[in-house]
Amino acid sequence: MAICHDHSNMATTADFQKLCDEAKAYGFKSIAINTYPVSICRRMLESSDVLTGAAVGFPLGQMTIATKAAEAQNSVNDGRRNSTMRLMSAC
Repeated sequence: MAICHDHSNMATTADFQKLCDEAKAYGFKSIAINTYPVSICRRMLESSDVLTGAAVGFPLGQMTIATKAAEAQNSVNDGRRNSTMRLMSAC
């Protein structure tokens, strides 16, 4: 079942290393992180099939479409290969 799920933790560089190591060890499809550490985690996962995923517009999605598009493009440039985009919550 792990191949169908993301594995997530949003914290320090040491935590990202642990996240990447766990994703490789347990065979997760991807990791789910904020966009800022994408390039760090991509390097940590280079020798594996685990995708580097990023949550664009996280956590609330309360930004403009242009801002989300820029964040998404930047994370692709940094090595993101899987994505989640948070839409604006009305509640």
